[in-house]
Parts: sequence; structure tokens; C-alpha cells
Amino acid sequence: MVSTLVKNVLYVFYVYLLLVCNFSLAQNSQNFGSGSQNNCNSCYLSGMYGNNAYDFIVVGAGTAAGPIAYYLAAELPQYTFLFLERGADETNNPIIILGPDITSNTFDNNVAAENYYSLETPSGLNGIPVAVGYAAGGTSAINQEDWVQGNEYLWNLMGQNLGPDFSSKWNWNTALSYMIEIQNFLAVNSSYNASAHGTSGPLLIYQEPIFNQTSWTPIVQAAQTVFDLPLVYDNGAGYNIGIEQVQRSFGHNPLQPVRQYSWSNLFIPSLNYGNVNVILNTTVTNIIMTETQGYGNGYGNYQATGVQYLTRTGLQTACAKKEVILAAGALKTPQLLMLSGIGNCTQLAQFGIPCIINLPGVGKYLQNHLFLYTAWGPVEECSPNPPLYELGIDFPAVNRSLPYPTASLETLNFGDGYFTVNLFDLTTGLNSSQAYLTLASSDPVRQPIVTLNSFPNGCDAESTANLFILFNLTTQWLANTFTCPWIRFVPTYDDLPQSYTTDELIEWICENTGSGFHYAGTAQMGPKANTFSVCDQNLLVYGTNNLRIGDISAISFLPVPHTQTLAYVVGMSLSNTLNDIYG
Repeated sequence: MVSTLVKNVLYVFYVYLLLVCNFSLAQNSQNFGSGSQNNCNSCYLSGMYGNNAYDFIVVGAGTAAGPIAYYLAAELPQYTFLFLERGADETNNPIIILGPDITSNTFDNNVAAENYYSLETPSGLNGIPVAVGYAAGGTSAINQEDWVQGNEYLWNLMGQNLGPDFSSKWNWNTALSYMIEIQNFLAVNSSYNASAHGTSGPLLIYQEPIFNQTSWTPIVQAAQTVFDLPLVYDNGAGYNIGIEQVQRSFGHNPLQPVRQYSWSNLFIPSLNYGNVNVILNTTVTNIIMTETQGYGNGYGNYQATGVQYLTRTGLQTACAKKEVILAAGALKTPQLLMLSGIGNCTQLAQFGIPCIINLPGVGKYLQNHLFLYTAWGPVEECSPNPPLYELGIDFPAVNRSLPYPTASLETLNFGDGYFTVNLFDLTTGLNSSQAYLTLASSDPVRQPIVTLNSFPNGCDAESTANLFILFNLTTQWLANTFTCPWIRFVPTYDDLPQSYTTDELIEWICENTGSGFHYAGTAQMGPKANTFSVCDQNLLVYGTNNLRIGDISAISFLPVPHTQTLAYVVGMSLSNTLNDIYG
């Protein structure tokens, strides 16, 4: 009789918890209080969930989140997935479909890009744009569509620097296998390495046939002479030092390019699985963390049991039965961690945020590439006048003995009367960066403050060496290439004369260098004993049982000149890890 009474009491208690879960998750609370959090906690502890509960909740529907939707949802049909994305569906936006011009079309004049307030110390670069993708598909919706598989040495170094647990998972061979799987590659000639490319993936990748174009021949030959570099017929095979035929994610018809990106090629097909739900135009405000008192198979005493998010109708709550994945990008992911009490406890206290897990590396070590835009003209009066293709040059500018590039340039000709050359300093994505971001407020709607700190020791000849060499070689290259009534540099600003001194050029580089929009590293993986580490090799956040980083916030440095492939690799690696656990 006592046993029956106990069973009845327990049954009533569980029914009560279930009603609490269902009721609370249906409410549109306007407060960031703990009430709905406690209800998610109750659901977790009882194992009985309400209507707005999913097995996996992913914050963000950007580049890295795409493989999770496309692969993991298909491989785990027994589980449900919720993706929460701040941006909108921009599928029909013509700039999204085509716009490869990072400097004018996609970032500066596009509703799908979001600018952040930036600080720059010491002086120089103050207030330069710090922009990210603000659309379904994230930055893959607005990037320049460069498909760069990177440098084998750097991919291997990334894991080796962190130890054997990391090098076995984060290396060139593993990354290449993911890039092969996700692509459908087309080259118009046989001058490529078939073993480095796939032909059955969802993303259509095209190699531009510059080396086949007679109009490009004198340009390429002059580049070989001036830069003293070999031709690289396939920069996707792990060696990318030289003059390259660029690979692009814009379909297989260069005359009618169509952007291949995370939303259109990965998310939209995944909606047919029946277990994927995507909510757009919503802002996640915090992760609901439950203290488990040692229960679980992770690193600590906290379980991510759900999230709160703002919609047009108010604050909503969704509970997670299995895991919460942060794939909001290198600027929003660390902000969300801090808002949820995970970060530097001293700094969180300044905003009145209770600290539950002290991880000082959150928001630190922001990796990026420096970017200098140049234009030359007038192209219409020049010969040769090449067709619309992109030429890439990657090399170790300062120290030619290095096995990886430290400087990169790409040519673009959009028929606007100018031959544009984008110059990148890659070293700022390869070192222990002094860039970082901090909270501006405990209000989740306010953007964090980004401090790029691109020239931490001052802007001088040493700090600008890569861009200085690139600019001078480009000047010589184009002068040796084009025959025109005149061809001259068209400065972005009117502060560099046509005839200039070395000091004037250095000053101009300091004043006009901007961001390459390649942000990473703000929630880095690394050994738990390291102060900067936020997550392990499986992207599990230290101190938690089920909270993971699902974007390039976790990457310790940039092994690629462009980060699109890197983001896809992170997403596919995480998908593979979760499939091993739950499949």
C-alpha cells in the first residue's frame, strides 16, 4: 500500500512538472528573469518536456551551422533540431545571389551585413568597419565567394600546437576530407588535383581558367617575373604559395554565376527532413544553464537546458533535451557566453552578470586579416583588358623560406573602369592576437565592442612590411603588364600623391588598412590547463556537459586566406562528433 501511495505521489508530481513546462514555454514573458529558466531546469531534471522542446538547439543559421542541418539532421532522423537566426531570408536579394565585391556591394551597402562599433588602439584604424553577415546563411551569403582550401602545413600546425588530442582531429587530411565531401567541383581543364576535390557535394565550386586565357597570359607572365613565384594550377591541394587560378563558390557557369551558400544549398534542403525547424529574425538573449552537481559526462557541473530568445511577439523559451550549440559567429558567440555567465568573472561582475564558469579566454584572441583596397586605371584605355576572372597570389612576403603564405592579393575587374587589387596581411590571423571584444552592456540587443588592435606596437615599417611589399610589387607588376596612355594608382583617399616617399606610403597604409572581415578565435579550443582555452577538441565548452561551440570562434589561428572553407570544416567536424555520440 505504501508502495502504491509513493507511486501515485510521484505520478502527480511528474504530471505537475509537465504542466509547468508546457505552460511556461507557451508564455511571452518580457523579463529576462529566472522563472522560465527554472522551468527548463525542471523539465531537464524530470525528463518531461513541454511543447517547445528540441533535442538540439543551434544558435545561428550561418556558414558553420549549415552542415549541422544538412548532414546531422539527415543522419539522426530520430532527433529534432531548432535553429535560431537573427537575420532574414535574403534568397531573392540580387546582391546576395551575385555580389562578389566585398568592398562596396555586400558589406557596406547591404541589409544582410551588420556593422559593429570598433575601437582601435593605439592610434590608427579608428572606427573602421567591423562587419559580419546578417542573413540566413551568415557571411556565406555576402562573402566574395572565394573557395580556398588552405595550406597543409598550417592545418597540421593548428592541431600540433595544441597537443595530440587535438592534432588527431584537427589536421590537413581530416579537413580535406570534409572539404571534398561538401563540394561539387568543376575545372574547365585537367590542370587540377582530382584527389583534392569532390564531385557529389551540395556546393558547386568552379575553378576559373585564367591560365587558359590568352588575354591573361601577359599578366600572368609579368606576375611570375616580378613576384618570382611559380604557377599553382590547383591551390586546393595543400600548397598555396604562388600565382593561382582562383576557385569560387558561384556555381558551374561563370557567365551566369549563382552564389552557393549555407542557406540555399544546405539549410533549405534540410527542411525536407521533417525534423528541422528554423526561426529567423530572432535574437537569442541567453543560454539557460542548470547546475547538475556533478551529474553528466562533461567537464563540470553545468548543463545547458535551453535558451531564451526575442521575437516580434516577445521573449520565448526553448528547452534542449540533448545539446545546445553556439554557431552565432566569432562576435556573437562570445557575447552570448558572457551574457550567460561564462567568461572572465571579474569583467562580468562589472555588468552585474553572475559568473557561473570562469573562462578568461572568452572574447579574447580575436583573429583577423588586415585588408588594403587598391584600384588602378583607367582599364578601358589599357591593353590587355582581361575578362572577368580573379587571379590570386599567395606567398611569404618578408621571409621567403617559410612554408606558408603571409601575404595575399587578389585581382578583380568589375567593369567599373578600374583594375582592383585587394591586398591582405595574413600574419594577423596566425599569431597570438591582441584583438578582443568586450560587452558594452548586459542588454543582449546591444552589440559588443570590438578592439582590433591591428598594430599593437604602433604602425611603422615593421608592422606594415607585408602590405608594403605587396603594394610595391603590385605597382611594378602592373606597370610592366599594361600598355596605356597612362595607368596609375587611384587612391581610396586623396592623401597619397602619385609620386610618394617611403614614409608617405607607410603612413598611407596605416591610415587606410582595414579589416578583412575574417573573424575567428574568440572562444578557442585548447587544453583545459591553458588559460585561454574555452572548449576541447570536440568543441565542448569547459565546465559544461553539453554546450558546444559550432563556428570558427573555436579556431586558434587561420590556416586559410579566406574563412569560408574553415567554417564549413568546423560545422562538419562537429556534425561528425555528434553523430558518433548519438548515432
